[in-house]
Amino acid sequence: MRALILAAGQGARMRSHSVRPKCLLKLGDETLLCRALKNVLAQNLSPVVVVGYRHDQIREHVVGLGLGSKVEFVYNPRFRDGSVLSFFLGLHNWNEGVVAIDADVYFDPELLRKLTRSSHESALLIDTAFGFTDEEFTAGVRGSRVLELKRGQVVGYEKTGVWVGLTKLGPRGAEAFRKLLQEHIEAGNISIGYEDALAGLLPRYPIGCELADGLTWIEIDFPRDYDQAQKLAAERA
Repeated sequence: MRALILAAGQGARMRSHSVRPKCLLKLGDETLLCRALKNVLAQNLSPVVVVGYRHDQIREHVVGLGLGSKVEFVYNPRFRDGSVLSFFLGLHNWNEGVVAIDADVYFDPELLRKLTRSSHESALLIDTAFGFTDEEFTAGVRGSRVLELKRGQVVGYEKTGVWVGLTKLGPRGAEAFRKLLQEHIEAGNISIGYEDALAGLLPRYPIGCELADGLTWIEIDFPRDYDQAQKLAAERA
């Protein structure tokens, strides 16, 4: 199984803090990308990093970590568009399963272990205890299947929770999503995020749920998120 690390975006909302790619922000002595790659390799996953904005800096960083021979890079020249294209390019010509990771998420390694070992062929990590702040995608779960995913709150389900930003797609799930992404691209819908496309996969293909409750994670969208991530990383250290 491969690990698809999505690191092509510009991170415009962090520009007041840094003009470097968000995945190169440091938490303690390590960057977000370094931490993600170490976690991925510890699970015996083959890392593929989709790059775009300032891709040369990301490549140089990975080489500097001594991981250049272990990482495959995929370049998205249209990184200013939605991430639907980045995800599609990352999946192109694959016939195996994938764990997808947003490069701007700081997470406890146990979350990745939990997802890769899930009994579900395809699954999302959901935190039912996370406080919703209008930025996150929320999932509605019935039984063990995710039935709805949207930016905003959902109601009427057995469980609801915030999606962590880590996704497992088995070989069949990855192929179903690749076809759906291709449909969006051929229709000219390249300004959307892959999250919106993933929401459209739910009626077509069963996606299970693994709970992230009690484990540390944070998506870094704004400087305040970065400050919080630094505190969390310091506490873990």
